Amino acid sequence: MSKITPQTKWEDIVKSLGNQEEKEKVLDAVYELTYLKLPNDYEIGKYLEAARQHFWHKERMNEETGQAKKVGFKKSDALFEKYSVEHLAKIGFFEDIKNDLDFDKVDSRGFIIGECANIETKYGYNIYTGTQYCEEKDGIEEQDVDGYKKSGVNAYTQTLYDRYFFRYDEEEAKWVNLLTGEDKDLLGYNHEGIKIDEKKGRAGFDRDGLWHEKFEDGTYSKIGSKFDKDGYDVHGFDRYGRTKFKEAIVKGFLSDGRNAYNDTLYVDGYDIDGFDEHGFNRDGIHKVTGCYYSPQGYMKDDENSSKKHFPIFECLKSSEIRKEKSILEWTILSNVYPEFKRGAWYELECRKKGIKDLSKKLQEESPALQDIQKLEFQAGMAMLADLDQEIEDNSKMTKELLEKREKLRAMNKALISELNTSMKAHLRKIESRESDAPDGR
Repeated sequence: MSKITPQTKWEDIVKSLGNQEEKEKVLDAVYELTYLKLPNDYEIGKYLEAARQHFWHKERMNEETGQAKKVGFKKSDALFEKYSVEHLAKIGFFEDIKNDLDFDKVDSRGFIIGECANIETKYGYNIYTGTQYCEEKDGIEEQDVDGYKKSGVNAYTQTLYDRYFFRYDEEEAKWVNLLTGEDKDLLGYNHEGIKIDEKKGRAGFDRDGLWHEKFEDGTYSKIGSKFDKDGYDVHGFDRYGRTKFKEAIVKGFLSDGRNAYNDTLYVDGYDIDGFDEHGFNRDGIHKVTGCYYSPQGYMKDDENSSKKHFPIFECLKSSEIRKEKSILEWTILSNVYPEFKRGAWYELECRKKGIKDLSKKLQEESPALQDIQKLEFQAGMAMLADLDQEIEDNSKMTKELLEKREKLRAMNKALISELNTSMKAHLRKIESRESDAPDGR
């Protein structure tokens, strides 16, 4: 399928098949699926291209109106309900997008994240593997769309928490944030990255400014759009840069994020999203990390304009709960952001206690991280058990083969012995006849 172009016709496919037996199999399979005998000039390439466009809901230009329109509708989407991502991957349906990744539809790891047919069921599946896990290659571990390995450990943080401090609580059957204790972080986003706290911004919009429809059961659509159902974006502007009050300015900003008065990006030191030039909002929360520390490990400037860094040793003097949370927060930041460990203050704190790798030392003290190590160990043991079973199965098979070989050897030996006996008896008969004949005749 990867070699089929929009110009490919059915006769091109048939000619490319190796031998007559292979051709018969393919033609029989096509007939069973379609009940049609396809003519040689059937434009299979054009129809495959159309199917791919419908699956990804791509835009097609209307030559008459000059406007772009998304293809894909309920009837065409229903076509893909029968096929899993794994099946589509196996038959090469995704080969076109593999060669030219559209990051609005598929992320850099190959996960389906954007609009496509049946997004609710196919979101988070990988076009390379056809499963909910990506391939393990180029230093990227096998993981799902949220970054979790099969053991339940996050590949980025090496803890049970993701980079925004969320984890799934099995006992409570819900997502919780380390810093808030609920499915909401300090910026008002849930674990899916969708704003749910109306006090902290427009609910329904995600970290990228895309709006997601909320369903009756409280969940949100995977599909995101720039404007909500009323036609307004994350900042409250419509397509023409006006608010519902017909104003062109909101809190001193235009719809493109510029200061309406002096053409800068800030009003009173904060941008249209409410963050200063260092990425902190008025509450001191950083927009990248979602906590009170930047990727470099600094807090928001204090009144004396001197930067505060992560007070790890002060935290460790606190209660056990605070101590454990601090260790996890420290670990997550240092594992996710390399610049965190490169900070001079980090080296200084390490030298204070004479510890080469403070993070490693702190992890050893954390019960939560010990649980993670147990998970990793259990996953490793499970893999070893599978390997042992495979070795045992192979050993059993090898033993059976050896036994068969010995039986065959014994059979061959018996046959050879029997053949030798027969030959000797035959030779004796010949010699006997020759000796009994007169004059040696």
